Amino acid sequence: MTKEKNKLNNCRKEIDRIDRKIFKLLMNRFILVKKIGKYKKANGIKIFNKKREKYILDEIKSSSRKHGTDEKYTENIFRSIIKNSRKIQ
Repeated sequence: MTKEKNKLNNCRKEIDRIDRKIFKLLMNRFILVKKIGKYKKANGIKIFNKKREKYILDEIKSSSRKHGTDEKYTENIFRSIIKNSRKIQ
């Protein structure tokens, strides 16, 4: 195996490791989302919280700018996470 191919494989292995971590974090987030959903239902609170979602997205966009990442890209990812979190609730 060439040195470059070995570097490529190592990068892919690292991406796989990161993907597993992301998955575990999402599962932990969804467990918490279920708990929040139960609390909201028991207390007559609406699922959709525009203020909270705006806060989350503003934080993500700010972090993206600080790290030189396209904020629209990260915003889209988190919009998807939030949308699915609402469904879980």
